[in-house]
Amino acid sequence: MDVNQKAKSYIKGLDGLRGIAAILVILGHIELLKKVFGFKNVYDGGGPFYIYLGALAVTFFFVLSGFLITYLLLNEREKNNNISIKNFYLRRVLRIWPVYYLLFIIGFIAFPFIINSNLLLPNHIPKDNYWRSFLFNFLLLPNFVKPSNPIAFQSWSIGVEEQFYIFWPLIIARITSLKKLFIAMVLIIVSIYLLRSAMIVNNFSDYNFQFLVKINQFFGACRFDNMAIGGLLAIFYFKKPHLEINFFSKVIIIISLSILLIKQPAIGFGLDNVIAAIIFALLIALVAYAKNISFLEHKIFKFLGRISYGIYMYHVIGIIIAINIIRYFNRSFNGEGFYNIILYILTIIITILIANVSYIYLEKYFLKFKK
Repeated sequence: MDVNQKAKSYIKGLDGLRGIAAILVILGHIELLKKVFGFKNVYDGGGPFYIYLGALAVTFFFVLSGFLITYLLLNEREKNNNISIKNFYLRRVLRIWPVYYLLFIIGFIAFPFIINSNLLLPNHIPKDNYWRSFLFNFLLLPNFVKPSNPIAFQSWSIGVEEQFYIFWPLIIARITSLKKLFIAMVLIIVSIYLLRSAMIVNNFSDYNFQFLVKINQFFGACRFDNMAIGGLLAIFYFKKPHLEINFFSKVIIIISLSILLIKQPAIGFGLDNVIAAIIFALLIALVAYAKNISFLEHKIFKFLGRISYGIYMYHVIGIIIAINIIRYFNRSFNGEGFYNIILYILTIIITILIANVSYIYLEKYFLKFKK
C-alpha cells in the first residue's frame, strides 16, 4: 500500500482558505441582519453574487472539517497503530466548547436581560419556545430546534459537526482497510442522497408523505455527506501525499470553482450541495498538492485562519455592534450608500478584534491542554 510513512502534520494553504471562507460568511450575514432589522438588503432586491457566498462557505467548512478530521485520525492510526477515541473527543471539547458555551450563556442567559430601546437587537426567543430552545442548544443540538441562539444563529453548523464527530472516529477506528473505508464513505454519501431524493415520490403522488419531507430536511441540514466527501479526499491524500496535479486538471478545477461561485446550481434534493462539496474537495486538493502556495500562506491569511472559528462564531455580535454604531452617527441609515460600505468594513474589523481577543485569552488557554 502506497502510504506515506511521514504524513504531514500541517498542510500549507488551508488556514488561508479557512480565513477567506469565514469572511465570506460575514458578508452574507450582514445582509441577513439588515433584512431582520428592516433595512434595504440584497435578499429583497438581488445583489452581487459574492453576497450569497456565505452559504457556500459553510459547505466548504464542512468539507474541510471532514478532510482534516479524517486525515488526522488516519495519521494517528498510522503512527500509534491505534486511535484514542477518548483523546479525540477531549480535543474536540477543548476546541469547540469554550466559545460555543460562552455564546450560549450570552444568548440565553445574559441577552434576555438587555433592554434598551435605543439599540437595534435581534428578537428575543419567545417565552413559549425559550426552554425548549435552551435545552436543545445546551445539549449541542441547535440544528434540531428553531429559534436558535439569537446572537449566534449560525451555531447550528457547530451542532452538526459535533454530532458528526461522535460516530466518525468510531468508523475509522473500526474499518482498518483504507479501501473498505473509502467504500463505506461512498455508501454514506450515496445513501444520504437517495434518502433525500426520495422526495421525488411526493411530486408524482397524490399524497404528501410528511416523513419524506422530514427525511429531506434532516439530511439537508446534517451535511454528513459533505464531510464524508472531505473524508474521501483525506484517504486519497493520505495514500498519495506527493501527487502532482497537471495543468489541465488545475484549469478544470478553477473553471468549475468559478462557475460554482458565480452561478450556484439549484438542482434540488441535495444534488446541488453534493456538487458544491465535490468542487470544494477538488479545491482543497489543489491547495494541498500545490508546491508553492505563498499567497495563502501570507501572514494575514494565516492569522485569519487561526482565528477563523472565532470569526465564524462572533460575527453576528460584530454585525449588531457595527449596525448600532452606524445608527448612532446616522439615524437615517437604511442599509444603502456610503454608510453601508462603512458597515461592512466596521463589522469585519470588530469581528476580527473580538475573535483575536477570544483566541488569546480564552481559546488558547484550553488549547494548551490538547497535548
